[in-house]
Amino acid sequence: MANSILRLAGLTDNEGKIYQTLVKHGQSTASRLGNLSNVHRTNAYDAAERLVQKGLATKTKTSRLT
Repeated sequence: MANSILRLAGLTDNEGKIYQTLVKHGQSTASRLGNLSNVHRTNAYDAAERLVQKGLATKTKTSRLT
């Protein structure tokens, strides 16, 4: 997906990178999305949250088994 198309759709550069990473890799943590898309972890969390608000992603809770 071209970044220019995502910008025309109203996404920021970071949102576009996170969105493309979600499409390619599927469900993931925001931290991992940041690593895979070369977006700083804090910015990845913010971008992922905005994608949820825009209806382009969903948030799930998982439990950690230790």
